[in-house]
Amino acid sequence: MAYPVQLKPGMVAGDYVLKREIASGDSGTVYEAEHRDDGRKVAVKVLRRELAASPQRVARFVQEARAVNMLKHPNIVEVHAFDDLPDGRPFYAMELLDGTDLHARLNERGRFTPTEVLAIVDPVCSALQAAHDVGIVHTDLKASNILVMRRDDKQVVKLLDFGLSKLVRPELDDADRRTDIYAVGVVLHLLLTGRYPFQPLRTSQTAAIPRALEAVVLRCLAEVAEHRFPDASAISDALHDAIDAQKLDPDGTGRRDKFTN
Repeated sequence: MAYPVQLKPGMVAGDYVLKREIASGDSGTVYEAEHRDDGRKVAVKVLRRELAASPQRVARFVQEARAVNMLKHPNIVEVHAFDDLPDGRPFYAMELLDGTDLHARLNERGRFTPTEVLAIVDPVCSALQAAHDVGIVHTDLKASNILVMRRDDKQVVKLLDFGLSKLVRPELDDADRRTDIYAVGVVLHLLLTGRYPFQPLRTSQTAAIPRALEAVVLRCLAEVAEHRFPDASAISDALHDAIDAQKLDPDGTGRRDKFTN
């Protein structure tokens, strides 16, 4: 059975009835959908038809669904099911998220304060650590793959798009994991300064940020992978320590004072 390239409202993907298109990218199209029995709202991602003829692209698409499904982490989008359309295109259903990606939010409001950065990067590091612990390296961590939203009047951060992720042996592929550590450094630099760290400038030269935070960013961005943080949890610990130090010594003089953002 041949479905059209762009699926239409009312069409069925497994147990889900499609409602509307949400987004379209290089690998597939995402639709809002409802479970046909209980009415639960989900997002359904369908591989693009021209890619479905490639075993490698199908394998990568399925790998993304399986990788995310095995993690079950509160800061990683939850996958409910994966299956094929009647015409053979694979799809998976995941939780429907309503938020703004970090790149768009940065463009809207400019750079973030240290405590705001911590509230975003801390859960990202938690999600990364969970992935690394089971041998999954994200490999495409960037601001546009981090979603920030509100749930029950609380900020929730979700790490998205494991489509380029790699499955590695955790005990052997430390260098692979540290590519994600570098990517966290790029996000940190972008949030704190509003700029990417691709010019030969220290973070303190692009924005006035605390020296302790600058040290965290620079260690993530170390040219030699072994000089970066050993894992994502270590980044979180260093961020907490840097911000705690800034609260006690805001101007670096040893004077204990109130921390201002």
